[in-house]
This record gives sequence, structure tokens and C-alpha cells, in this order.
Amino acid sequence: SVLWILERGDHQYLLIAYVLMLALTFCATIIGLMQGLLTRINKRFESQGINNTSPVRSALVSLSTIMISLALSSVGLIDLIAKGYPILAYSILAVYVLPMLFHRLLKSRINLSDNKLDV
Repeated sequence: SVLWILERGDHQYLLIAYVLMLALTFCATIIGLMQGLLTRINKRFESQGINNTSPVRSALVSLSTIMISLALSSVGLIDLIAKGYPILAYSILAVYVLPMLFHRLLKSRINLSDNKLDV
């Protein structure tokens, strides 16, 4: 990797510049994600008729997002994936698949009862 090559070279300033660029890229990504989240929240409030974009609300959303991220990072990536994916799978099953199946069964039962009335 680039970092391995820079660590073995005599050019320490290139290593510092590379790490600095990575850190700035990481910060820019986080800032963009936070801005997108805040924009979605503000549009949600505007759709409900609340038109003020409060800096306090934005700060609280940002702070809570950072705190949740810090809490999740303390768990560790491997454990988070090992425990999180089954939870997400069951959530999708409960929120999406089961209601869709129930709706389809209910709709087919209504269609069957309508066909009996027509005959």
C-alpha cells in the first residue's frame, strides 16, 4: 500500500502529507454525512409545517449521532457485524416480509370470496 511505501522511504514529509490528506478526507466525509442527515431532518419538519431550522436542534442531532458512533465503535467491528446482521435480517423479516405476505394472503382471500359471489 501507499502507506507502507512511504514508511520505508526517506521522505518523512510525504508520509505526513499523506496521513493529513487521509484525515481531511475522513473529516469531509463525516461533515457531508452530517449535513445530509440534518437536511433530511429539516425537510421532515418542514413537511409537517415547522419551518424554523434551529441551531440547537442541529447541534443535538450532531452530538447524539457522534455519541452513538462512539458507542458503536467501542463494541468493535467484528462483534458489531456478528451481532448486527442477524438483528437486521430479523428486522427486515418482521417489517417487510411478514406484512407483505399477510397483505398478499389477505388480498387473495378477498379475491376468492369475490369470485364466489360472482358465480
